[in-house]
Amino acid sequence: KDFIFVISGNGKITYLNKDNLKSGTVKLKVLNNNIKDIIKDELFFDIRNNVNKSSYQVSIKDILVHKKKLYISYTKEIKKNCYNTSIIVSNINFNKLVFKDFFSYDECIVTKRKNLNNFYILVSGGRMIIKDDDKMLFTIGDYRNSNIAQKDNSLFGKIILINLNSNKYEIFSKGHRNPQGLLYDKDKNIILSTEHGPKGGDE
Repeated sequence: KDFIFVISGNGKITYLNKDNLKSGTVKLKVLNNNIKDIIKDELFFDIRNNVNKSSYQVSIKDILVHKKKLYISYTKEIKKNCYNTSIIVSNINFNKLVFKDFFSYDECIVTKRKNLNNFYILVSGGRMIIKDDDKMLFTIGDYRNSNIAQKDNSLFGKIILINLNSNKYEIFSKGHRNPQGLLYDKDKNIILSTEHGPKGGDE
């Protein structure tokens, strides 16, 4: 409504009142949160992990505000050097945001931390949109493991539909590489998805 949230890739959460934009003076207020209690991966908070000159790879991927809740998708270390794309959620509270796990799963892909050129967490998806008010569409990249994008027993390379009330999910579409664009046109009941190609050729 009256506020805009601005969140950095490594979890610093700020906000401003929309009226500030009209005044020409933008002052971001920091929102206290418990992200560091949930995310323990040192690379998430280490801004120096950008050694290969690309975007920060272990990071927040998307944010979504819906029904006074703030959802954040991010690259999660499930076990040592093994990652997936997960979601945390908090009720919106301007004193402190208290996040908890919303959607996560045991499946993960092993990465090579010592060589970030082979650190394919960048191909992680993470886009969230609301469909039908109580359902969320959530994209998960294939982490450059294209052979699993077509497999129904894997969530990598998929767009999934999550019930916001029960957290139950189903595969909505498969065969994706890195879908980071997603739009739902409610009036026409059309979903548009865009994703990155492996060597250009984005679609």
